[in-house]
Amino acid sequence: MKKEKSIIKVILLAFIAFLFWGINSNVEASTSLTQSKTVDPGTVTVTASVTAGDWNLTLEGAGNSKSMPAPSGEGTQSSSVSITFNAVAGQSYTFTLKGDETAYQEGVINEATPVDKKTVITVNNPAPPANTDTSDNNGQQTENQQQNDPPKRTITKEEKTK
Repeated sequence: MKKEKSIIKVILLAFIAFLFWGINSNVEASTSLTQSKTVDPGTVTVTASVTAGDWNLTLEGAGNSKSMPAPSGEGTQSSSVSITFNAVAGQSYTFTLKGDETAYQEGVINEATPVDKKTVITVNNPAPPANTDTSDNNGQQTENQQQNDPPKRTITKEEKTK
């Protein structure tokens, strides 16, 4: 019975040690780029972000190119870069985040991992605004209709007798 308890304790301690070292040796490196989506015309911002030990990343799109600011120290850090542009109705814009990221693990920078992400921003082509002012509309329709109809001729008594 004592031998079984000792074996269980050893297994339990080994499992706890495995969890402890597994948690401490997490490799952390991730990048993200705004998801593809449809937007309305106007000012739009696309953002890319990174969390890693080191990186060399560039965001490109809508005629712009911006490099991600480099990390300023050791350990896992985060950064982001954005491009703001005027989205034109009916257009699509492709953005890419390219370069590499490097994970930081227990004081050591690991091998760089390539990054190549893409997103597409599609801009709505909105319908023209509806005119809710019925008085102007009716007046315009009557005026337009009169312009399109042939002129009406008035026949006088003299013309009837001829």
